[in-house]
Amino acid sequence: MEKLRFLKPDQVRKLALEHDTPLYVYSRSSLAAAAGEVKSAFSNVPYGLTVRYAMKANPRPEILKLFDNLGLEIDASSEYECLDAIAVGINPAKILLTSQQLPRDIRKTIGTGVKFTATSLHQLEEYGKVATGTSVSVRLNTGLGSGANHRLTTGGIEVGFGIWFHERDNHGDKIRAIAKRYSLNIERLHIHIGTGSDPEIWGQLMDAGLFALEQFPDASILNLGGGFKLGYMSGQNGADLPAIGLVAQKKLEGFYAKTGRKIRLEVEPGRYLTARAGAIVSTIIDQTDTGDEGDDFLKLDTGMTEIVRPAMYGAQHPLVVVPSNNNTPEEQADYVVIGHCCESSDTLTNEPNNPEKIAPRPLQKAAIGDYMVIEMAGAYCASMSVKGYNSFPIAKEIIID
Repeated sequence: MEKLRFLKPDQVRKLALEHDTPLYVYSRSSLAAAAGEVKSAFSNVPYGLTVRYAMKANPRPEILKLFDNLGLEIDASSEYECLDAIAVGINPAKILLTSQQLPRDIRKTIGTGVKFTATSLHQLEEYGKVATGTSVSVRLNTGLGSGANHRLTTGGIEVGFGIWFHERDNHGDKIRAIAKRYSLNIERLHIHIGTGSDPEIWGQLMDAGLFALEQFPDASILNLGGGFKLGYMSGQNGADLPAIGLVAQKKLEGFYAKTGRKIRLEVEPGRYLTARAGAIVSTIIDQTDTGDEGDDFLKLDTGMTEIVRPAMYGAQHPLVVVPSNNNTPEEQADYVVIGHCCESSDTLTNEPNNPEKIAPRPLQKAAIGDYMVIEMAGAYCASMSVKGYNSFPIAKEIIID
């Protein structure tokens, strides 16, 4: 059975009574520890490092301020994320906008000081029209992608992110032609892979990025977008960050030896920084079963209204029963855990790697009124939830310690 990550049972009961459920709870110390892990893993990168927080993972103002104070910069995926970051006091010069959708008024957005990444030839053209003679970043799709599943892969021939730039077939000439037309300096190449874990895959991504840098001799920054895989469930392995950092170090040193160019590295973790630092405290509101050949179900007062990942692509989240009293029964049972929405997909115990089927989980024996803590909920939960569905109110978010 899974265990609580940063909360204690007494805390769960106390917070539930004070704030009601469902409730998002974030740990400040866990957030800071994760930021330290990333900075430490890439501390030997030779020619400078920028760690950007992919704020789409969780744009909570307190989290943005914390990471800003820890020296992280911002990866924004929309003009609205830029506005949210600026509103909490983050210097616009520390924000890099890389978005599928152009700002409604691109001149106004870049006028704030936000840095811009063109993710298509059209975006590069539109940027050039209003910012002639300036520096710009370009996002490339090198044909490489890695993720826990297809829906978490953001590079490759089947995705529409970035300007196509495979080593044998690319739009490099078109990029350079637009840059020349508007006197643009392409200072940063941005390559996104998804959520990968294998240092070898990251090495391949580095190779693709460095190949692209050879085609753009004035670029001095390589941004490796994409997150680092985390093991959500007990026994699952995540990314070996120090190993990935060592790969990056060697690749950049090799590029310098070959070309004499010192390239600054940027990484953009989101999930890695916040997932472990968040939990959803919910209440078990009902129990039912489907007969002798069926399953026992626990119904929660939360679901896809607060955590849509299981319904969207079968994501697995640790679940921990906390008795509403101080008892700690040792008995356990197998349960299917479902949410409160009128959707058959509102299920938190999907079969691993198969969102079309349910799979009972071994949990501490539970009763109506007990609490269920959904762990690893600091990333892509509050920010991706189906707010307002069935007219359920938006759950409260708090930060502790």
